[in-house]
Amino acid sequence: DVSKIDSVVINWPSGIRQVIPSLPIYQVHEIEEHVIYVPQGAVVWTEPANPTQFDDVTVYFNAQEGDGGLAGFTGEVYAHTGVITSQSGNSGDWKYLIADWGTSDPRIRYDRIEDDLYSLSFNITQYFGIQAGDQVEKLAFVFRNANGSITGRETGGADIFADIAPAGDELKVAFSKPSENKIVFEGASFTVDVQASKNARITVWNNEEEIYNDSLQNASFSFTPDEVGTNMLRVEARSGGQTVSKETSYSVWASSN
Repeated sequence: DVSKIDSVVINWPSGIRQVIPSLPIYQVHEIEEHVIYVPQGAVVWTEPANPTQFDDVTVYFNAQEGDGGLAGFTGEVYAHTGVITSQSGNSGDWKYLIADWGTSDPRIRYDRIEDDLYSLSFNITQYFGIQAGDQVEKLAFVFRNANGSITGRETGGADIFADIAPAGDELKVAFSKPSENKIVFEGASFTVDVQASKNARITVWNNEEEIYNDSLQNASFSFTPDEVGTNMLRVEARSGGQTVSKETSYSVWASSN
């Protein structure tokens, strides 16, 4: 059974291309054209601004800014991307790289919104697989074509960075594992990792069945699903009158045996 659509792409008459991820099915959705604010001089920016590592974000890349290396490029654009954490020795010490240089990995392919403007939406902790205890300080990027022969960088050829804010006192929660839209075979187990910004009562459901409940900051456990098809994991964290939640989907493929 399918519970949601991976994404809906709308090409508006204005020329804006809007990508809306993870829409539930069997519901009526009213969608308004998203007018994108393009900050003058910015190579990369995020919505929301000043996100924490637990947040869902949309990253925008303006190929006309910085060194302009990808300005006017009409092929597919990818991001060589990782993060700067509290464990990084310097700005070149990237952690949690998503893919190797020169690979056309679909996880790092950005959507073209209009000429020279690109975006990708993800949850920071889940996308990079941030481990418990690591503090993300910056997102790091070099944009490129598929084989890396053409790049888009900051002015002067420097790497591109976007600042990540500390969570502060606000309660946040995110999945670190599994990755979004993970695929497993029937009978196989996978690890569920959940991180909260502080100690909380953490409850995890698989579809409608509760599979985990404990009071702590970071939870990790092995889970064996029993339903073939698309399934939904949901985590809820409660602390001090605050309640927050996150969802992620995964698919179970029937065994050929």
